[in-house]
Amino acid sequence: MKKRRGISSFLAVAVLAIVLLLSISGQAGAQLTYYFGESGEFGSGAQWGGVAPSGIWATATFMDVGGNVELTLSVDGSLPSGQFIGEWYFNYNGDASSLSIDDNGGGATTTTIGQLNDGYQADGDGLYDLWFNFDPQGNNKLTAGESMNYTIYGVTSSDFYLLAAPGTGSNGPFYAATKLQGISCDTNIAACAAQGGTTSTWAAGVVPEPVSSTLFIVGAATLGFRRFRKKFRK
Repeated sequence: MKKRRGISSFLAVAVLAIVLLLSISGQAGAQLTYYFGESGEFGSGAQWGGVAPSGIWATATFMDVGGNVELTLSVDGSLPSGQFIGEWYFNYNGDASSLSIDDNGGGATTTTIGQLNDGYQADGDGLYDLWFNFDPQGNNKLTAGESMNYTIYGVTSSDFYLLAAPGTGSNGPFYAATKLQGISCDTNIAACAAQGGTTSTWAAGVVPEPVSSTLFIVGAATLGFRRFRKKFRK
């Protein structure tokens, strides 16, 4: 009986160790995704009577592929007509000016990419190293359902998980930020009318907490093993 219990304990430890290792490797490995939306809105918000949409507006995914990173900037398909993502801000754990970035195309025809450590402010709240700017004029808007793809050479996704340096604003700093534009506002307000009847707002990038998901997986595995052992003893 003691021998059987010893084997059961060993199996329990082995199973939990394997689950924990798989969970950690899955969190730390393949990709980093930022979610931008209502829950991350910061700064003054949409002004002059404008109201930002609920839910997620856009995502930015850094995926490790063959020693490089594939960056995909995507706008949610449910974004209201006329609204678009105009600017994206990220940080880099190194010299941003030395990064080699290829624009692989997508929804917008061109992109201005700024590469300068602490060189770009998002609404004054944080200084960022990388700035992806889509000219809001003409066809360069990233609208609902569109995306852009880039290759960043010789880096990993974890290199872009870094807090911005503090800015002049009272919010943040954040890991990433984006600007949602084209939000309808009250044209009876002079400032709104002067901007063509639209306003904008900012959102910080949100990343799911890896520690909590790891603990959930380990907890579920522990519970399952206990039930199995109880049934086995019967």
